[in-house]
Amino acid sequence: MKKTQIRIAGLATRGFTLIEAIVVVSIVGILAAVAWPAYQSQTMKNRRSEAIQDLGRIKVFLARCYAERGGYDCCDNPTLDAYKNLNPPPIPPARDYTLTFTPTNVNGAAFACKQAQGYTVTAVPIAGSRQAADDCQSFSIDHLGNRTALDGAAAARQSCWGD
Repeated sequence: MKKTQIRIAGLATRGFTLIEAIVVVSIVGILAAVAWPAYQSQTMKNRRSEAIQDLGRIKVFLARCYAERGGYDCCDNPTLDAYKNLNPPPIPPARDYTLTFTPTNVNGAAFACKQAQGYTVTAVPIAGSRQAADDCQSFSIDHLGNRTALDGAAAARQSCWGD
């Protein structure tokens, strides 16, 4: 390819024209405009995945606790007390979600240790966090493994679980 040279008053100059620079900047801007939303969407999915993993960890812990102590609410393990009383719980770290543990009585009787007990663990994005704008606004899992995901309008969205 032959390089063109412009001679001004006997000097040879090489470089980009203003049009070439504008075209390059425009192309970079278009690529950035397409790539940035895709990047943001993927990072939200990754944070959502972390919350789902945290719910799974809590479920495993509660199953172990139930096997050892006979009920979800009668575990005197300090970690479980932290889950019930602190929000967000210290383990696993809350990251961008508030994790809550709610013991339930599955047969309507008075709530006491070693009775028919269940639980629901819920993850909700922390207000003002990076995840607050996500389409998936709430994840819940109960003692039977039933999973629920809700969007901002409280409509069920099972696709939020990533299955």
